[in-house]
Amino acid sequence: MQQSAEAIIANQNLKVAAAPISQARAPVGVANAGRFPQINGGGGVTREKPASASLGQPDDSNLRPFTVWRGLVGRAKRIR
Repeated sequence: MQQSAEAIIANQNLKVAAAPISQARAPVGVANAGRFPQINGGGGVTREKPASASLGQPDDSNLRPFTVWRGLVGRAKRIR
């Protein structure tokens, strides 16, 4: 029991000692972020039914709905 209590205290002391190191490294990580490309993406799906008039069809036309799938992938790199 004594050893586990000492280990917990030592672990907390280690966390306290490591905090300033992590804080000092944070600006370096932000500064280096521009060196790497940014990649993003997205997508969506829509179910649509066209208006008869937009296709030059009579109003009583039985136009079937259709599905539109969209996808987008982008990449950006900072140029210095």
